[in-house]
Amino acid sequence: MIITTKQHPTIAAALRGHTRKHKCIIRMQDTIECTGTCWDGGSRSSWWTLTTDGKIEQIPCPSNPPQFGGGKAPTVNVPEGGAILTLGTLPATPALTIREADKDLWMTVST
Repeated sequence: MIITTKQHPTIAAALRGHTRKHKCIIRMQDTIECTGTCWDGGSRSSWWTLTTDGKIEQIPCPSNPPQFGGGKAPTVNVPEGGAILTLGTLPATPALTIREADKDLWMTVST
């Protein structure tokens, strides 16, 4: 689903300083495969763990394509109470992957 960040203050606060976009793609999954980390004609993704208070840490992923010695894309567990943030150059809308159990923590709606 695509949300507007200003309607979700927890997400807006966590993303502040990491992206200036006003919309965010939300995915509900327990694990995610970190793909698209190498340049392939203009787009590249970076993957980060994120907490509700905005602490961020990059997930180490191979940056070379497989034909040039790059490794397989890692499958990462979404941390309890945290999220996986995907930022890219061409898919400009950030994506936030959260666990279904943490939906209430992240998806608070401002009135």
